[in-house]
Amino acid sequence: MLRLKSHREILAGLITKAYERGLLSDDIGFFDRITRGESIENNYVLFLASFADILAEYYQDLQSLLDSFDVDRATGSDLDRLASLVGLERLGPTRSIAPITFEKLESAQDEEILVPVNTRIATESGIIYSTMYEAVIAADELQATTYAISAGAGPETRIGAGELTVLVDQVEGVTVFNHEASTGGNSAEDDNSLARRIRMWPFEQQRGTYTAYESALNRVAGLRNFKIIPRWDGPGTVKVIVDPPSNVVVDFARDAIVDVQAADEDVKVVGVEEKVVNVHCVATFETAGALLGGKRRENLEYYLEKDIRAYIDGGRASNGQIVDGLGIGENFSPFKLMNYLADLYPELEDVDFEYPTKKVVIGDNERATSGIIEVTFE
Repeated sequence: MLRLKSHREILAGLITKAYERGLLSDDIGFFDRITRGESIENNYVLFLASFADILAEYYQDLQSLLDSFDVDRATGSDLDRLASLVGLERLGPTRSIAPITFEKLESAQDEEILVPVNTRIATESGIIYSTMYEAVIAADELQATTYAISAGAGPETRIGAGELTVLVDQVEGVTVFNHEASTGGNSAEDDNSLARRIRMWPFEQQRGTYTAYESALNRVAGLRNFKIIPRWDGPGTVKVIVDPPSNVVVDFARDAIVDVQAADEDVKVVGVEEKVVNVHCVATFETAGALLGGKRRENLEYYLEKDIRAYIDGGRASNGQIVDGLGIGENFSPFKLMNYLADLYPELEDVDFEYPTKKVVIGDNERATSGIIEVTFE
């Protein structure tokens, strides 16, 4: 293990050696002044100080080189290089998926309307999605629902409910909206996660291991969270719970698992059970001004409802902040929700929860989802 030396330590060592060899004044006071850090106008000492600067940089470079070969210390591209030596690569960001609804305009009530696959839609801020499947609204129907996937990947593609409203590719006679927040849009793998996979690399490359399942699922578009239960029905059985429970994401997860499961394993992939949480609260603000949290008072009910849904379901808060939402098995806490709202609204003085008044317990295989959200003011 290399012991990193500071510039001061290196300089002190050089001066000590020079003093011992008679290259400096034999006045003891001279050496004492140097070790106390007092400035000495001596050309040889100034030369040693410059040399110590160079040696200190070499120590830093040598330490960085050694760190780049140590999985516990390497970062960034150095860690990527170590991963490549064992056949791994950093997992990239995932794309987001949202359920969307196309609804007929009054002028097209009696027509059959086809919305092609890859039809592009967007938010007002310019986040682009495209339809994954075609949608057909029959002549005697008013709407059709399908799924859309983000053009890009990562958290910046996440959207809240009701944000996909712009038809980039025009389809006559319809409007579009997403009735739920998007899921997926996860960040690229961080250094801690990649380092852990490098340590476990023999297991990742072996079919049927927990690590292999985990890595496969972390690549799935639209997947917000998952839970792997080994031996759930005895030896050789695995249960995978995926969030959200939509058919498209469950199918994607099932396809990903096929490539890593053992040949004799019985793997069951199911969607998470959703437990509806209704919220009725009374908010009190400390000011009677027209603007609160940067928003007009008359719009606060809308924004607070949006923020509460984002806290439970995930998506984007009213200030643009990306929110993960509650995870699988995570309880709903009115107290934590109040703290979350207080961070968004500095003027918020109190939130009185009429329902629920206490923690809502979410089962290990459940995930909370927002139901009726009512917000009133005092």
